[in-house]
Amino acid sequence: MDGKLHVYRRENSRFWQCATYLNGRNHRQSTKETNIAFAREFAREWYLDRVAEARLRKSGKLLQEHAGSHTPL
Repeated sequence: MDGKLHVYRRENSRFWQCATYLNGRNHRQSTKETNIAFAREFAREWYLDRVAEARLRKSGKLLQEHAGSHTPL
C-alpha cells in the first residue's frame, strides 16, 4: 500500500495490529490474528474499507459514523 498501511505487533501481545494515517487522523485496529499472513490480509481489507469510507464522506454520501450501531425500527 505504498507505505500507507502498517502491520505491527505490540509488546506483550500475541495479535497483530494495523494502522494508517488518513485525512489528518490516525486509524488503528487489532487484526485479532496471530499469523502474519492472515493479519496482512485483514489489514489490506481494513485499509481499503477506510479509504472507501473517507471517499464517501468527502463526497457527502456518508454523513455519520456507522460503528456497528443500529437505529431501532
